[in-house]
Amino acid sequence: MTITLPSGAVVVAGQVLVPQRPAGATTGTLCGQAILPAGPPAARRVQAMACEVIDHTTGAPMSTSLVVVAPAEVALIRTYAADRTFLAEHSAVDGILVAPLPLGTDTVEAVTAGGVILGRVDLLRHAADFGD
Repeated sequence: MTITLPSGAVVVAGQVLVPQRPAGATTGTLCGQAILPAGPPAARRVQAMACEVIDHTTGAPMSTSLVVVAPAEVALIRTYAADRTFLAEHSAVDGILVAPLPLGTDTVEAVTAGGVILGRVDLLRHAADFGD
């Protein structure tokens, strides 16, 4: 979800729900949130987050996914560790990617079908920085 404020700043929040389980329970998690400075419109930005779904009955992790939402022309997502080491490359469909999170992922890079690199972004964190 994104909301553009009158100042041009963008509020971003992501969450994931997994399909209903056999017992009828649905589970999900908050993946990340941020308040980003004014700049390109929300639809032109690349947002990436790690979504770890936990079984609330046992507390055990069920899965951790990399979720990326980017402009529709993005065809490839590359993941990198904090030390800038390349980790993996995934194909995106219309700028969307949901894939297993490569261990150690800190940033992602979005690449268009024409090979244009749109830049790297950090994974969204679980707390918004209000600058105070």
